[in-house]
Amino acid sequence: MCVPYFYLALLFDYYYHSVNLFILLIFLAFFLGFTLRRANRLGTLVLGNLCSTITSYLCFAKCTEWHFLYHPFSPEQIILLLAGVYLFPQLLGIFWGSIFAYSRKQVK
Repeated sequence: MCVPYFYLALLFDYYYHSVNLFILLIFLAFFLGFTLRRANRLGTLVLGNLCSTITSYLCFAKCTEWHFLYHPFSPEQIILLLAGVYLFPQLLGIFWGSIFAYSRKQVK
């Protein structure tokens, strides 16, 4: 299942003028990076990010009324910018997941 996270965050921002979903998705990105690193499923994370970015772009490109709201950016730029923003917490989660996975191996 592929969920267009960036599109959902932009949709929430457009209708409710709130960044709460952006912030929630940053924590979700950290948690996913941490969990999938501990489970050695980084391929799943990469595939999920790619799929989410593509589906978010396709959904966002169809919503022409949103283009004035994010005026300085084109649909490609805003989706790639959000993908980059959400990549940082995932990398941080992967880093901490690696530390915990390494310490768990040392204990056994």
